[in-house]
Amino acid sequence: MVRKVSVVTCVTVALFLSTSISFGSEIEKIVEIGKKSTVFIVANFKRQDGSVIPPQTGTGFLIDTATSPGLLIVTNKHILQRIIDNELKLSNEIKAKVYLSDLEPTFCETQLVAVHESYDLALLQLKLPPALPQDVNLKISPDGKPYYGIKATKFSLEDDILSESEIKEGHDVFFSGYPKGLGIEDAANYPVTRKGMIAQVVPKRGEVIIDSFSSPGNSGSPVYCFDGDKLKLLGIQKGFLRDYMIGYDESGNINSLNSYNSGLSIVITALVIKDFVYDLITTGKYTGEWSKPSNTQN
Repeated sequence: MVRKVSVVTCVTVALFLSTSISFGSEIEKIVEIGKKSTVFIVANFKRQDGSVIPPQTGTGFLIDTATSPGLLIVTNKHILQRIIDNELKLSNEIKAKVYLSDLEPTFCETQLVAVHESYDLALLQLKLPPALPQDVNLKISPDGKPYYGIKATKFSLEDDILSESEIKEGHDVFFSGYPKGLGIEDAANYPVTRKGMIAQVVPKRGEVIIDSFSSPGNSGSPVYCFDGDKLKLLGIQKGFLRDYMIGYDESGNINSLNSYNSGLSIVITALVIKDFVYDLITTGKYTGEWSKPSNTQN
């Protein structure tokens, strides 16, 4: 009797280990792809007198469509905005650190394409840097424009996003980004990846809440999951929800109010991003500078 239990136990343990190893390897693949799509954003600002203000940093990620002329970076609008001389201004000098090669990430200049009127979204277009990484060969497209076969990954707005019916509470998600400005070193590009769960879905609102801690700098992070046999984009990290610790005096009156991270974060869905990009393309507001072959990888 003891031997039979032992055999069953061994078989059960073997099956469990096999499943765990398989699941673990899938998570590694998910994280690797998600991290490669992530870019570090630095927005520089100046006052009217020309003095420099410390930059704001955050996260963005690469997206593509079948009809756009080149790659786009989607990020949060609030990363690119700052109150300067009592006026809310957009940065006119935005850089993004992107995997152009296998050697090291490259800081590229970007051009602001548009900001969303209703959602905390902004779109940036990459510009070719003047100095190429050593292992990248400059190519010329049929229309005579230079392009890179970059090593970064990207989310296709046609094939790689979750539909409204696929966004379900309880679904595990991951997000990669740069909390605390961790990507600011010139020779490093190591985004931090965190895991969470879709905690609340309100139909047709364009935003969901995930149960996962995020920090300043995670704004703009891609939130993604493994759906079936493919990596899918849920949306973009907007920020965490604040909770409050209330203090009372001896008379029962409030004498202190301290905010803290509730552990819940807001995500703007990829469907909103798709509608935003499609509207720009159809209305002719986004034409692009990179030729279409820039979307192909080496």
